[in-house]
Amino acid sequence: MRRTFGITIAAIAAGLSVACSTGPTGTWRDELARAQDRWASHGVTQYVIRIQRSCFCGGPLDVEVRVNGANVSRIDRATGDPIAPQFALAFPTVLGLFQVIAEQIDLPAASLTVSYDPTYGYPLSIVADPIGNAVDDEFGYTISEFRPGN
Repeated sequence: MRRTFGITIAAIAAGLSVACSTGPTGTWRDELARAQDRWASHGVTQYVIRIQRSCFCGGPLDVEVRVNGANVSRIDRATGDPIAPQFALAFPTVLGLFQVIAEQIDLPAASLTVSYDPTYGYPLSIVADPIGNAVDDEFGYTISEFRPGN
């Protein structure tokens, strides 16, 4: 299987110093573990992220995920309305995004590119192609805003 790596154009344009997941799988795991450690070291239990998911399942949806301990809400930024419960898992929390990355590492994905925030460790972007040469299985997440609440 072919492995690719990279940093998103947005991260380069913003001048962010981010860690990038690359193959082989061990390196992906190491980057993920370092990011999770940075996240845990800040003890963030309240935050808001702005997340966009891209896939062949419809146009990108701009969602604000609000986390206050165990309470999570997801708001469509275009309408201000909560998203339907059946779509909630398509817009994960930071811990959910870490899980998405771990699942793609475990597959292993044909291609996986991840960039992380250098301070907090949360994923800035995830681009995955789970099955090489398959059609319409690629997906990605972009986190364009993060506001810690504690």
